[in-house]
Amino acid sequence: MYSDIANYTIDEHTQDMFKVKLFIGENLPYFDGHFENFKLLPAIAQVKIAVDISKNIFNRDFNINRLLKLKFINMIFPNTNVTLECHCLNNILSFKIYDEDKKYSDGKLYFA
Repeated sequence: MYSDIANYTIDEHTQDMFKVKLFIGENLPYFDGHFENFKLLPAIAQVKIAVDISKNIFNRDFNINRLLKLKFINMIFPNTNVTLECHCLNNILSFKIYDEDKKYSDGKLYFA
């Protein structure tokens, strides 16, 4: 699997969208060195996870050219269960990361 995320399950999948449940474990390399005494999943790691899992599920490569929109609303701490939802339409990959209580982030990425 991509992104060092080995623990995700597909909840829903169509030709142009998917929803997966994933566990953001404390052993992910993204937590190393980022706020040493305050473990937090970096924003760029959230984008990477969304793109890498999209590559895997949609079985295609995404060469991101532009970040159209990125919004980081709540912090993701180690050992958190989240849902990642992605849509791929007209060379735009949009994603959102959320759980039952809150939204963590969302974005739109333009690819060639």
